Amino acid sequence: MHIPKVVIVGRPNVGKSTLFNHLVGKRISIEDKMPGVTRDYLEVLLKEGKRCVYLYDTGGYQPEVTDDLEEKIQLIGRNLLEDGDLIILVVDGREGITPIDEEITQLIRVMGKPYLVVVNKVENLKFQDTAFYKLGEKIFFVSALENYGLGGLKKEIMKQSVVFESPLEKGLRVAIVGRPNVGKSTLFNSLLGYNRALVDERPHTTRDSLEEEINTPEGLLRVVDTAGLRKRKSVSSSLEAYSIDRTVKAVESSEVVILMISGEEGVLQQDQTIAYLIEKSQKGVVIALNKADLLQEGTQKTALTYIREAFFKIQYAPIVFISANKNRGLKTLLKTVFNVGRNYYRRVKTHQVNICLESFQPSSSLKILYGTQAEVAPPVLVLSMNKVRLFREDDRKRLEKLFREQHDFSGVPLIIKVKD
Repeated sequence: MHIPKVVIVGRPNVGKSTLFNHLVGKRISIEDKMPGVTRDYLEVLLKEGKRCVYLYDTGGYQPEVTDDLEEKIQLIGRNLLEDGDLIILVVDGREGITPIDEEITQLIRVMGKPYLVVVNKVENLKFQDTAFYKLGEKIFFVSALENYGLGGLKKEIMKQSVVFESPLEKGLRVAIVGRPNVGKSTLFNSLLGYNRALVDERPHTTRDSLEEEINTPEGLLRVVDTAGLRKRKSVSSSLEAYSIDRTVKAVESSEVVILMISGEEGVLQQDQTIAYLIEKSQKGVVIALNKADLLQEGTQKTALTYIREAFFKIQYAPIVFISANKNRGLKTLLKTVFNVGRNYYRRVKTHQVNICLESFQPSSSLKILYGTQAEVAPPVLVLSMNKVRLFREDDRKRLEKLFREQHDFSGVPLIIKVKD
């Protein structure tokens, strides 16, 4: 899910930070008459009800930089411009249009970004200098310091917003999948507390996908029990083919998938095929080893290693030992599922992404200039670099490992995209 980014830009000392603070509703950014006080940038989730956007305050744009730190600040500002969905150009209503204002306007136009022009420090809102329309079509005359004229501006900003609900608020959608007869329906019924799904030792007794809402100590769960997945050549009827199709759709519409395997039979080829389906769907995943009570004492560590090696494509998936029939391990399973759900929507702030990148050593002359998390569900990192062609698969794997060590992305895929 992509949450739109609204980026405030402008030359130093035009009131960007004051505007940012009043839009957010509290003082976050430092305000001072001395130019260049905002050295880096600030990022806040701006909310109205369930709608939200990300709002960024950037350091003042300066065409000439005097040191390496200033150069880095300008580079970050340009990258935020490139990533922004809406740009707010702030100018000084008292001083009028300056060459730097025109330069920033041209930069935004070249990038092809939608933008608004905010003429700040206009204490008399009846005075609206038409000369500012040279910079753009959508002009807002405001006084950020006096909180004048900001209502219409905020309304325009929130047109970019999207509805975002935490999985814990709307109910975490979970699909229980696995090959036939591994105990999916038993787990479904154990979580539910009564026999909603038909349980039988004969495989394929669950023909349809069953869905129920379950209130748990961890939060609201919307659980789907699916028909067992088999190889296509093993499908013997149109009814079973329909059941498999419903299972695939249940996975695609879920946020977290519980992949059930049997502690009695171990990992089979079909289990790995289902894991491949989950990986391609880019959903959160928890591996539930059912009938774990049948494992010999002292063999759990060996079993964990075995499962990790068998499911090497989803090594980020936590493994929980359960016995669905005996209600063992279900509390741990629920806690793990909700943690993965939170990770699926986890967003790492841009400055934290770049702190992480500072400790990364590429395997060549590659230089990573800047990074940001562009999306959630699943999390997507976008990295700007000097030479994309030098970015190797080994770099990707080491970067993913680094981010997972510093931030909790357990149970979810971490997508890394690169650009020049």
